[in-house]
Amino acid sequence: MRVYLWVCLLSVFGLLGAAQAEPVGGLRATDRIVFVGDSITGQGGRSKQGYVNLLREGLLAVHPDWTNTLIPLGGSGQSVGSWAGMEKRSRDTECTLDLPEFGVKATLDHPADVVIVMLGMNDILAPYVSEQPSALNRWRDSYAGLVTALRERVKPRLIGLATITLHTDDLKSPKNVVRAELNARIAEIARAQHCVLLSTGQEMEALLRQGRAMQPDFHPDIDFVHPNTFGHAAIAAAMLQGLGETAAAQTLRAKYYPSPTTQPTRYPALSYTLEPVATPLADGNVRYIVHYGWTPAPPAVTVRLQAPAGWTATPAKLTMATGAFTLTGTPDRLTQNATLSATAGAVVKELPIALPAPWLVGAGMLSNEAWPSGKFTADKAVLPFEAALANGDGLGAPQTHANGTQLTWTRYQAGVDYTGGNDPGSLDFAQVTLGKTFEVAYAARWVYSPDARPVRLNFGTNIFAGTFAVTAYLNGATLYTGTLTTEPNRRAVVDGKLNKGWNLLLLKSNHFQWQWQLTCALSGDAPDDLADLRYSTATKMPTLP
Repeated sequence: MRVYLWVCLLSVFGLLGAAQAEPVGGLRATDRIVFVGDSITGQGGRSKQGYVNLLREGLLAVHPDWTNTLIPLGGSGQSVGSWAGMEKRSRDTECTLDLPEFGVKATLDHPADVVIVMLGMNDILAPYVSEQPSALNRWRDSYAGLVTALRERVKPRLIGLATITLHTDDLKSPKNVVRAELNARIAEIARAQHCVLLSTGQEMEALLRQGRAMQPDFHPDIDFVHPNTFGHAAIAAAMLQGLGETAAAQTLRAKYYPSPTTQPTRYPALSYTLEPVATPLADGNVRYIVHYGWTPAPPAVTVRLQAPAGWTATPAKLTMATGAFTLTGTPDRLTQNATLSATAGAVVKELPIALPAPWLVGAGMLSNEAWPSGKFTADKAVLPFEAALANGDGLGAPQTHANGTQLTWTRYQAGVDYTGGNDPGSLDFAQVTLGKTFEVAYAARWVYSPDARPVRLNFGTNIFAGTFAVTAYLNGATLYTGTLTTEPNRRAVVDGKLNKGWNLLLLKSNHFQWQWQLTCALSGDAPDDLADLRYSTATKMPTLP
């Protein structure tokens, strides 16, 4: 994770309140409220702890006699553009979404007091937008058109526009960078069309920070897109806050957010985040900033970071409730472990910190040749420089396609903010790229074996939606090529052989749409657990094991 900020409970609430736009009017006892959204809204109405039902819970906690009608029109995969088309079709034809009991035509043909729109996640996930300002502005104009159409058709007293929630739990990921741009444009629309801006995305960001202060792998989502109970509570609280129902919002925060009251067994809490620091690719060394925090802050605390063998951690110790260490070393094992320890009086806390072996990743090139008629074709996917890469020539160097797009290389360090977590075999390309249609990426890792031995390459993916292909080379030989997402159970196993000495594993993945994450793990014949293997992401074959 590259973002670190400890936020206490009271300051979170204060900051969120200050960030909200001034509500235009407010909710009333008998309001008919229509929610326009995607699968998050579908879940929001279907699940007892979805945000639509939690919003109702918050209202009833403060106004037990209110009789609001809440209608969630949420559809899986819906984008701003597809919802605009849905609204037009539903003028003549009934359409249903994730909750078939709520017809789109029947719902929108009747006036509503309040309309809340929460869209944009799938525009980033697919993606249907690019980072270019012109594309982002076209998206804004489409969104504004949908808002205008809903206002004219449903004639609500007020419209609320909810900002897009987290996509990956790294606030600096390419997906979240584009999300911030889209959210800025949602704010523009809210100002121009006199809508209420509902800061759902910002509330979930603050919740993430608050949770990480207590637990290093806290998540407000179940799959880095769809919210869990924490995330749905954040959406509901932000909507209530923006609509003037501060007491109802606070009720949900007090009940559902991580805190000494809701999760007392976790306190006092020691937690940390890992911030990878860019280092030269050529030598394969890595550096992390390990940010830590002890909550609540004790009068006196001593904190140390024990580095893995051969690594360095500085300073030797700190005596502050929050602080940071620098951790530097060569990740030559599949996983290495550091230990964060803190002592405050009689209380001692220790946390292991897993440091997975990284990958050398090149991404950003577009290659539509691999997908004639939308079907992956292996013999059309091979690029002119690929054979050289598979033999270790050109790793880390820019490679340019005939269409002018280029590979940009970086080091991928698996972590808890991405699909696949800190599994050393995992590659979630959302860490390095927006993941456009027809994008191609390469991932390389040197593997040292003291002896020749058979191995298996185990491929899989943890995504919930997506299409992409994988090609695997070991020492220049092609071991696998195919559309991994159409394999049985989205898994594939192939046999290979490691030579004595250094071996190059090169993976290529051709992306078509939606999520883009794969796992490649090596396994040996029993009882060989491959524990003596060593790893490197140097751009040239290392000289020593």
